Amino acid sequence: MKDLPTDGVIDIRKAMRKTRMEERDKLHLAPDERAQIITGALAEIFGITDAESFVQNPFYWDMVCFSIEMLGAFAISSEDDHTRTLARSLSQQIYSIHYSVPDGHEILGPERDTHSAQWEDTQAQTQLNLNKDHAPDDPTN
Repeated sequence: MKDLPTDGVIDIRKAMRKTRMEERDKLHLAPDERAQIITGALAEIFGITDAESFVQNPFYWDMVCFSIEMLGAFAISSEDDHTRTLARSLSQQIYSIHYSVPDGHEILGPERDTHSAQWEDTQAQTQLNLNKDHAPDDPTN
């Protein structure tokens, strides 16, 4: 019996992986779909209406840092060495970027005092939005 060429084995594996992915996607949201939900919620909180503004928003770097920290927390509870290695590597890269870019670089966003004030403003506006969205209907209308 002749061995299958490597190309055929790779094609079979790709087809099997594609089938597995399609079956999984029927049952669960894919990672990009989950990210879109969170991105949409954050954009609504920050009052961002387009993707370009979202990336340019000073809180974008905060969200990147948050994501890496959450991956780290997930990795700690994971028994998967690959996930732990990935989380550790990404965390090291984030800290490397944070400490290697010059002061005032746009990726870092505003300085600590300004940043805190912006967060407080955002939190206050978010609370107003939440109160407005969940307020009982005005009976006088």
